[in-house]
Amino acid sequence: TNNVHPFSTLSESDQFSQEFQLIGSAFDDRMSYVAGLFYFQEETENRRSVSLLGPFSPAISNLFFLSASSTELRADNEAIAAFAQVEWEFNDNWRTTLGVRYTDEKRELERDRFDPDPATLDANGGFAAPVGGGLYAVNNATFEYNPNFGFLPLDTVNDDISNDDFSPMASIAYIFDYGDLIDTGSMYLTWSRGFLSGGLSEAPSGALEEFDPEEVENIELGIKVDLLDRRLRVNAALFYSDYSDRQLTTVVINPQTNAPAGATINAEETTIQGFELETTWLPGANWLVNFNMSINDGDIETFDDIQLTIGDPSSAPDAGCTRADLSVLLVDSCPNDRSGENLPRLPEQTYFLAAQYSLQTGLGTFIPRVQASLKKDIEYCFDAASCASGRWLEDEQFDLSARVTWISRDSRWVGAIYGTNLTEEEYFVGGTALIESSGVGGLAYNEPRIYGAEIEYSF
Repeated sequence: TNNVHPFSTLSESDQFSQEFQLIGSAFDDRMSYVAGLFYFQEETENRRSVSLLGPFSPAISNLFFLSASSTELRADNEAIAAFAQVEWEFNDNWRTTLGVRYTDEKRELERDRFDPDPATLDANGGFAAPVGGGLYAVNNATFEYNPNFGFLPLDTVNDDISNDDFSPMASIAYIFDYGDLIDTGSMYLTWSRGFLSGGLSEAPSGALEEFDPEEVENIELGIKVDLLDRRLRVNAALFYSDYSDRQLTTVVINPQTNAPAGATINAEETTIQGFELETTWLPGANWLVNFNMSINDGDIETFDDIQLTIGDPSSAPDAGCTRADLSVLLVDSCPNDRSGENLPRLPEQTYFLAAQYSLQTGLGTFIPRVQASLKKDIEYCFDAASCASGRWLEDEQFDLSARVTWISRDSRWVGAIYGTNLTEEEYFVGGTALIESSGVGGLAYNEPRIYGAEIEYSF
């Protein structure tokens, strides 16, 4: 668990960014273009955290347990990019767009680690002798735990990583003529590539470890139209995304602390395909209705991970596995093929419906609004065992909320009363799905029904 400790500090971050753009047109405005340069620099320091588990006294006399560590991170990130995009109008209906972006990034990370200072654990000045595994030998007759104990430096490591990438895109669009059904709109087909930077992971080893950039190739077929005298707007799209080296999180054994730790890992291939719909309807004066939906199918095609299991002390670990001694038990880390799993935290179905009315009065404008959302089949599992159990698969999340907003005639005052989860639904929204390393897991549930009020004044 993470607790506030005097040794922890708030991070300090400085950022600078600058972008230059050249925008213009040519060939009697049939061609429009934009080109530019982008620079970003960020420095973060003094980011020191403290992690505590305990304290408590074991059943054995004169022993005291405290698992504590502290980490300070300093980061320096720099990125430069050049981009260009050209749009060409063949005629009044057809146009195409070509673009490319080149990005070059460098990330530097320095990490300091600290261990508890045993000489400061006893508030009465006694010495707590470390015996390993978070246990300390103390004099029970005089020992008094000091929650503001100090830390001693353990080690310092630093590393850097550089990534660069070309991200092209191409699109062709057809612009609809004004007609009886369609007021305005377009249909398009787009192909694009993108990437998410790689980086450095603190775990699982004492040295910083690199993880690769994530790349995606996306194809999208869509339509955007205004109908019914522009009172109905419909945006719809079919898409397919193919990811290479998608960045996921795994659980490993940190050989320095012999404790489970999170680490970023690359899944060789994952895919997402689906359909998205967004609609805005003005059925009458002062009315606004929104309906959105999405259908997603996300799969992990190729994913080589590590599975943690409790080791048998009477036999050696299986071939290809490594073993860690956590004092109270043995943990084996073995290769695990997790291909075929669903992507975590991606709802297979999402629906959203909202309606609001704007009422003008002598006291100002009142806007009552009601909205409902429904999400189905969301996977919150983490390690392979929790995914295989099916316990972290939430079938349905439903929320009904309402809000009445008031805006004064001079717009200086804005107030609202609201309620969320009005039907008092109960569902989980995450948790600790780490049953491989701990043997147990936890579920985090949604907030209960909440009522509230807000008031705001603008000077």
